[in-house]
Amino acid sequence: MNVPHLLRSAVRSLFRRPVGFIVLALWLAPASGHAVLVQVGFPGAGGVRIADNAADDLAPATAGTIRFEQEIIDPGDRNVRFITSGTVTENIDPGKSAVLTLTEFDVRATGTGRVSDIIVFETGIFAPIPPPSTGTVHLDGQYRVFRAEGGQRILNADVEFLGFANAVQIGIVDPPPARNAASPVGFAPADVTRALANPVTRLFGHLAFRLEPGDAIRLPTSARVAVVTPEPGSLLLLAVGLAVVMILRAGCYPKTVTGGSLESSDR
Repeated sequence: MNVPHLLRSAVRSLFRRPVGFIVLALWLAPASGHAVLVQVGFPGAGGVRIADNAADDLAPATAGTIRFEQEIIDPGDRNVRFITSGTVTENIDPGKSAVLTLTEFDVRATGTGRVSDIIVFETGIFAPIPPPSTGTVHLDGQYRVFRAEGGQRILNADVEFLGFANAVQIGIVDPPPARNAASPVGFAPADVTRALANPVTRLFGHLAFRLEPGDAIRLPTSARVAVVTPEPGSLLLLAVGLAVVMILRAGCYPKTVTGGSLESSDR
C-alpha cells in the first residue's frame, strides 16, 4: 500500500510517545460492529472512538449518521491540541452502491504545538456490491486561520485523504499545502477512481492533516468514498462497443454486390 506523507508524519509523531505497534494495528484493523464509526485522533494520544448512537454521537436518533465535536489533547504534550467537529454519514443501496461522507468538518489547532493527526471513519458491514464496480475518492475544502485578530496568514496547513474498499486502497487525494498564505485557500483536486475486481462490503476514509498553531481546515462540502456498480444499460453498451471493436480489428466488413460479384464496402 502506498503510505502518504502526512500519514507517515502522524505515525512518526505518535511513536515519539509510549504507544506501540500493537495499539496501532488494533486501531487500523476493521471493527467488528455493524454500524458507522469515527476515530478522532490517534488512540493512546488522546484519540476518541465514536460509534453510531453512542454517548458521543450528537445525532443519536439518526441511524447511519454520526455528528461529533471533540477536543483532543495529547497526554504526552499538552501543547498539542485541536478542536474538531463534523458529520459522517453512510448511504447504502444494497448490492448496488455505497457512499461514505464526512461533511461540515472543521479542525483547529488550538495549542502552541504543531498538530499532526488523523480522522478515520468507516461504514458498517453491508451486503456485497459485486464486481465490476468503481471506487471514487473525493475531497474539497479550505485551509483557513481562526485567530480573532485580523491580518493573520495561514502558517503551514496540509491535508490528504485516503479511501479504501475493504482492505483495497482506492486512491489518495493530496492537494498542495498552504504556507504563509492569505486565508482562506480553497482546494478541490481531481477525484481518484479505481476499478474494483472483488465484492465490496465496507468503506473506509482516512483524513490526515498537519496544522501549525492557529491554522484550520474546513470541509463545508465533503470528503467522500464511494463504490458503485454500472447500470445494466451501461454494461450492454459496453458489450456492444467491445463487439464492434473486435469486428473492426478482425476486418470483417460488410460486403456489397457490384457487377454480380461480392466486394468489400470499405473502399
